[in-house]
Amino acid sequence: MRILLIAPLLAACTSPSAPSHLPNPLLLPFAAIGNGLSNASYNTRRAEVSRFVVANFDAIKQELGSTAQPLLTQAMALAKIPVASRAAFLSEAQQNPDIYQTANPEPLIVALMVYGP
Repeated sequence: MRILLIAPLLAACTSPSAPSHLPNPLLLPFAAIGNGLSNASYNTRRAEVSRFVVANFDAIKQELGSTAQPLLTQAMALAKIPVASRAAFLSEAQQNPDIYQTANPEPLIVALMVYGP
């Protein structure tokens, strides 16, 4: 009798033909572990990018106005920005100096992370 009461809860309102907004509750522990690992990986990558940008921020700001950009290229590599997206990032950073070339490196770090995976 109890199984008849629990079975509808475990189904989580899913149907095979339509996607549901409710996840399967049996898979939630695995999703939590996956999210935890993903967040740890992101946080590690962000810390590396942040350390690099903060250490080289003045030189990176100068590179935004020039054609030679070895430090900025290294920052994009640390952020794992795909090569196909790097031109869009550079365009964004160069067209908005009031955001990315201030005394605060945080907007540049956030932009690097947004353009990454």
